[in-house]
Amino acid sequence: MRSRITAVPLAGVVLSVGLLLVSGCTAPAASPSASAPASATTPTPTPTPSVAAGKIALGYYAGDAPIVYNSVTSFTSSINAVSAARFEINTSGEVTGTLPNKELIPFDKAHNIRTYAGVYDSAGNGFDGKLAHTAMVTNKDKMITSLVTLAKDGGYDGLNLDFEALEVADRDAYTAFVTELSSKLHAEGLTLILSVPAKAADDKTDDWSYPFDYVAIGKVADLLQLMTYDQNGPDWSDPGPVAGADWVESCLKYATSTVEPSKLLLGLGAYGYDWDITAHKKTGAYPASFVAWTKFSDWLKVPGAVEHWNDTSLSPSVTYTLKGHKHEAWFENTKSIEAKTSFIPKYHLAGFAMYALGQEDASFWQAATAGAGA
Repeated sequence: MRSRITAVPLAGVVLSVGLLLVSGCTAPAASPSASAPASATTPTPTPTPSVAAGKIALGYYAGDAPIVYNSVTSFTSSINAVSAARFEINTSGEVTGTLPNKELIPFDKAHNIRTYAGVYDSAGNGFDGKLAHTAMVTNKDKMITSLVTLAKDGGYDGLNLDFEALEVADRDAYTAFVTELSSKLHAEGLTLILSVPAKAADDKTDDWSYPFDYVAIGKVADLLQLMTYDQNGPDWSDPGPVAGADWVESCLKYATSTVEPSKLLLGLGAYGYDWDITAHKKTGAYPASFVAWTKFSDWLKVPGAVEHWNDTSLSPSVTYTLKGHKHEAWFENTKSIEAKTSFIPKYHLAGFAMYALGQEDASFWQAATAGAGA
């Protein structure tokens, strides 16, 4: 899942750059209560490379729009795992949420794609450390039972637990919680994936990543999905790469020194961010804007736009001026994605997890597969 932002899924919200910049609004979230109808027909698969031998290629199914399901059915040859990131928790220790498209699990099973129930520490208002504490400590037994029941009775292959914004004091509580959850899932023949913030060191002053003890949780989880994205973003930093290759590699060096590499999934983002420099100078804040992979080319269509390439981060960016406002946008392209997925064979990783289905096109999968199979 995406780190540092709201837990409300954005996949399926394929946005126009022009719309974002003219309105000056934050990208709208796909609301679970405003479910779009599932596609009536299954699209013809788009020819894309097969998953690299022995590797995992996981896509996050986050959002209700038909385009999300269509990504699974269109790029079947390039995907062998899906995280159905549609579930949240409440203060009573229960899992809430539903899978918007009932065709997903049967389709996945028919195409040898493993499906995981993705669960957030959210009750509809973004990641919530206090809610997570209630789940992990106050309602621990009930929460674990609810999670195992969801995976078992829902026909999933396991869980993808995405608890974020945890309290630093809950580091040990999180470890104890996932240790017991793992044991209960394994007893049912189910898998546990943990989505965790990427970090280059176990720094106590980093309250975002410190609650996750890689050494301890790496021993009990089947896979750790490293959120090697959101290195920078309008809500928390000045302009910069969404996931610079240099930063990603520093995180991988730490992760592989603490966890068996075959348990690690590299995180990839199929999105970019736009910083309104002029607005920031006036207000001290950047209007947040999120743009999907399929809309990156819209930036380059703005008159006077200049594309750049950073040789250190191996990341593309673009600068332009629209309606008197200077902008700097950072994104991904096939070159940057292939550079990052080349770390998979280099560090002997399990594979990658991309965020999110519906935001990408065939070129994303071609680049990701090329790097992973290098």
